Amino acid sequence: MDLFSYVPEPWQGILGEIKPTLATISRHVDKESINPKIENVFAALNIPPEKVKVVILGQDPYPDPRHATGVAFSIPQEISVRPPTLRNILKEYVDDLGFPEPPSGDLSRWMEEGVLLLNPILTCKSGVSLTHQGIGWEEVSHHLLASLSSPKIVGVLWGKKALDYQKFFGKEMTVASPHPSPLSAYRGFFGSKPFSTTNERLIGAGISPINWRL
Repeated sequence: MDLFSYVPEPWQGILGEIKPTLATISRHVDKESINPKIENVFAALNIPPEKVKVVILGQDPYPDPRHATGVAFSIPQEISVRPPTLRNILKEYVDDLGFPEPPSGDLSRWMEEGVLLLNPILTCKSGVSLTHQGIGWEEVSHHLLASLSSPKIVGVLWGKKALDYQKFFGKEMTVASPHPSPLSAYRGFFGSKPFSTTNERLIGAGISPINWRL
């Protein structure tokens, strides 16, 4: 299995620099039992690098194969049962922005606005979280974020693991809080206003804000 062949064309020049790492990861994963499906592993990169204005970092894909799309925190439009973390994100979305509850848990429209929704660990064994931690994905994500590194990109960092990537974003362009999972959302994620704060940072940098409405 050649993971590099699934990388969207605009990113191939960037990830081509670490092809050996992708080859190592390819040897560790079984395309028949991973989340998301192999063709969706790089779905978050279906946005040209030069269009990225905001990076929202997840952790790794949802363990339930029905939910994993390759886009961090997002689920397929047709799936009605939302994972608890996504429910908390959308609760804060409503509270922060005053928009109505979205009709689905599909967040991919944000990509059209310039939002990269990236899981630093891009795969897991179906049904088990963090099974592909430490096999090379972290190096891939560091390389991706280093290639994007710009004083005008906002990094939305939820939880301690996401904070490991803070060095890729200027301090004034970092929006950080506890993770939206049920274990930590009440420790500071709720009420953190990540969406409106992100827009404030963009506007302050002379960048057009994100239309977050789903």
